Amino acid sequence: MSFEATRRDLIAFRADNSRNPVFFHRASTSVSQLEHLQCPADARHKLRLRKALNLTAREIAQARREGGRYVPSHQRTRPYRKSR
Repeated sequence: MSFEATRRDLIAFRADNSRNPVFFHRASTSVSQLEHLQCPADARHKLRLRKALNLTAREIAQARREGGRYVPSHQRTRPYRKSR
């Protein structure tokens, strides 16, 4: 993903989840990190930021494919035991 596309997706993701403080904060910090990638503290920091952004971008793409908002993993998976 290009810088602009990733930034656009993260901002849209933040808007979609504006009522959920956890996801809103995560998207906000990711946007900030993305904008500061030009001058990371060191190579390790740069790698960590890129990993976090890739994960977020992948989650956004999956949410878009599923035709809705981002759903946390504990709600995405099926329950351990089916109800009878």
